[in-house]
Amino acid sequence: MSFFSWGKKESSVKKSSSGYSGNLRFISTKDYERLLDGTDEAFRNYFFAIYHCDPDEESGIRGLRNQLYVQYPNMATKVERYFILAGEAAYQALANYHEACIAAATLPEEYRDYMKNRLVAIK
Repeated sequence: MSFFSWGKKESSVKKSSSGYSGNLRFISTKDYERLLDGTDEAFRNYFFAIYHCDPDEESGIRGLRNQLYVQYPNMATKVERYFILAGEAAYQALANYHEACIAAATLPEEYRDYMKNRLVAIK
């Protein structure tokens, strides 16, 4: 899964084309994970790449992640005032997010099909 980011240039960031001088850059989710350095800013970028919302935003995924943090404390790593889930906890959060997107009638059918395929890939 890949997303776009605006901001400072990182070592693993690729410009969309050599002739483009703008500030729009491609960063994969794995690159965001590699860029985690313990700061809130790096975590917020990582979180948005996965869940398409801010970690401080009231959302179903935020509530679920907080529940998983309590249920699986040994599968969570603190990052400033946030945390990263691993193992089964991370899988449950990601699978539930994908299932919610698939069920959302307000999302385009093509996107819901894409999320179905991504869910199969992570299972």
